[in-house]
Amino acid sequence: MHRLFLVLILTGWWAGNLEAALFPWIYSASDDDKLCAAPFQLEPKEEGRLNRVLKDWEKACRKITSFECKFKRWEYLPTLASLKEGKNQPVHVDYGILKNAVPNQWKYQTLYTDQPGDNGDSKVVPIEKIRAERILCDGKRVYFFDATNQCLHEYPFLSESQGTSLMRCFFPQCYLLTIEAETLQRNYYLRLVTPGDRRDQIWIEMYPRLRKFASFFGKMVLILEESTMTPQALRIVFPGGKNSCSYMFYDTARNTFETEKEPMDVILPQGWRKEIHPPALSGTGKTSAE
Repeated sequence: MHRLFLVLILTGWWAGNLEAALFPWIYSASDDDKLCAAPFQLEPKEEGRLNRVLKDWEKACRKITSFECKFKRWEYLPTLASLKEGKNQPVHVDYGILKNAVPNQWKYQTLYTDQPGDNGDSKVVPIEKIRAERILCDGKRVYFFDATNQCLHEYPFLSESQGTSLMRCFFPQCYLLTIEAETLQRNYYLRLVTPGDRRDQIWIEMYPRLRKFASFFGKMVLILEESTMTPQALRIVFPGGKNSCSYMFYDTARNTFETEKEPMDVILPQGWRKEIHPPALSGTGKTSAE
């Protein structure tokens, strides 16, 4: 169930009320604070270098009030790819935009996709409506725009801290600029894995420390530009290690919003309906309306 849910959400293949049925399940599954087994042990020198990088990253993030970029996303699902030519080929290559505003506001939207041609080439075209993703979070609730059924789904959080914890494991690509070293080390097993020939980059490998995060990903590898500590790329490996998606971030801009609310304007499109889903009571699977 965990793996299916991640694949559906991160590939944008949900439609109708699927997210309405599954999102409360995330709430009720989010209470497991037990530790996962450590995948490695750091030597003292390695730990010292990691701590310095995390502090520098945290310091750089404190100077940012807003951030926006475009992204390119490759989705690797070997089972589905086996139906195509070559299991190492992505099943989708999509393009979109990502906006962040402190403290915990973000917008994530896919706009275009690569359409394979008959001669092995491809062209960029608008993404299919059934796979289009448009998701916003204002720190207190998250909004899913379901273009197929013309419905805006709103999911309030029981608390802002609960919502932030959920969204950090659910959409890690949207929380790369609100970094606290202590929080990172509490939630993840971290180590530096920068290749020797990448002197202008920092590569951080991240494994879930808590079981509630392990339900959503097996590991992540984040690439930062060393001079600015700006995210350049992110690879997310799903539980089981077979399925993954990779992001490349480009055309980045910092502190471009005049107000915190600019990227979070939630406007109901004309002709759409809106559904508000009561938050689940943590650990019970029941909603606050029951």
